[in-house]
Amino acid sequence: MLFTKKYLPNYSELPLLRSRFLLNMATLLFVAALSLFCGFVIAAFATSSLRLLIPIAVIIILFCIWALPAKEKSLEGFIIFGTSTFVVVFLFFPPYLSVLPIPGNAWIGAPRIVLYLTIGVFLIGLSTSRKIKANIFNVYQNNRRLCQCILALLAVQFTGIFFSPKILSIVWDLIKYTTYTIFPFLFIIATFTKFKQLKLLLILMVLSLPVWGILAPVELKTGNIIYLEFMPGWAFGTDEVTQKILTPTYKGGNYRIKGPSITPLEFGELIGVILPITVALMMEKFNVAIRILGAIFYILGGLAVFYTGSRLGLIISIVGTVSYLFFWAVRLWIHDKKNLIGPAIASIYPAFVIALVSVILASNKLHNIILGGGDTAASTNARFKMWEKGFPIIFERPLFGHGFSTAATVLNYRDFQGNVQIDSYWLSVFLDSGLLGGGIFAVLFFLAIRNSMQLYLFTKVAHEGFPYTNALASSFIAFIVGKLVLSQDANHSLIYIFLAILCSVTTIFNSQATRYRPIEKNTSSSTSKRN
Repeated sequence: MLFTKKYLPNYSELPLLRSRFLLNMATLLFVAALSLFCGFVIAAFATSSLRLLIPIAVIIILFCIWALPAKEKSLEGFIIFGTSTFVVVFLFFPPYLSVLPIPGNAWIGAPRIVLYLTIGVFLIGLSTSRKIKANIFNVYQNNRRLCQCILALLAVQFTGIFFSPKILSIVWDLIKYTTYTIFPFLFIIATFTKFKQLKLLLILMVLSLPVWGILAPVELKTGNIIYLEFMPGWAFGTDEVTQKILTPTYKGGNYRIKGPSITPLEFGELIGVILPITVALMMEKFNVAIRILGAIFYILGGLAVFYTGSRLGLIISIVGTVSYLFFWAVRLWIHDKKNLIGPAIASIYPAFVIALVSVILASNKLHNIILGGGDTAASTNARFKMWEKGFPIIFERPLFGHGFSTAATVLNYRDFQGNVQIDSYWLSVFLDSGLLGGGIFAVLFFLAIRNSMQLYLFTKVAHEGFPYTNALASSFIAFIVGKLVLSQDANHSLIYIFLAILCSVTTIFNSQATRYRPIEKNTSSSTSKRN
């Protein structure tokens, strides 16, 4: 049963003010001003005294939002627009690129501005709109286990704070991570209640592939980050971290493109988890023009991955594509018994995978590019050594770990330049959050892949309304494989957006499934027989 207004409690209103509209607008402006102050001015002049103002400002913001009266109309349109804008700026604007001419070392990027403003609007909508509360509750009811895993992982991460000596720094890092992952998740489940709205987000992601596929050769030719070519000097910070990011990255004498990411590995992962959506455009029941566009976008995206010089990007691109084709064949086998293509592909798939692995192993060039070797042998060996060193450290604090974002420090593995590093997010999550947090993280993506596959393989309605559930499952698979060799979490916002899309698709399907459920024939006769 859907969660409707009659099940919602009556929220008290403030009768003292003459106009709700003026109250809403005044609070919205106040929240925006405080958000800008906390997020940007304090970031620009990051002194400890100014940082102490953040909790005070947050309390004031939350109190003002809580004091707003309930109303029938919501701010769904603004939240949808803000979420869509955040996806766009996330895909095209790097976090270190400032969009405001504030001097200093500020990272006042477009993603941060859009996200903070959307958070303010969302909190106002959550406080005042019964519909937004109902949407969130409805999604939770239809995706109970998956949502519980997200909440449990968050609870373990916060609990781990109290087992670490660096409480303040961990709290700050965890709040930033939660802001960029949980809030986009909430935006989508609260307001994206139609298939066409969810498709819009995926279309925006896919449209980034031809752009970066075209810009990749340009950046490769210039041998420098492409933003340096047309952005003013004040857009780049003067701090050591920013200067290190702006330094060209080479591998074997070849320049490695970074796109909107901080490292080539992050950019390779970003493109790799989007590519399965283009496979959906090619393989599902779209017209010829859409299929051709899907193929072009896939080629351009693959070109961008290749120019990153990232083995990770190539691996997750291959894993995502291979996973998609396999599940596509299985679905064809299940729903079209007369068609021999599905059974043929599914049957020969093990042999195909074996042949693919054999070709990679037999070719020195492919082996070095994809699996490592030659110039990349050192990084491969380093990853094995990290796991070897990390296992005993995990069991020093096996339950809640050493604290969020402390993995690299507690592992204390140093490269040839003496820098502390860690190259596997799976190792990071076990060190940060213990066996409990690592186990919940694994279960979360197991459920995400399982739920996506159930919708794709066995539900005709969901597939007709939203033919991208296989793409979501394949992206999740590619993501968890890639996390074996990449510890950076810059793209986790995108993955939580995928999780939110999956939850919303499941909710929409459950609400519409009864419309398409076949009516049983001879119901009265069958009932009399049972009686």
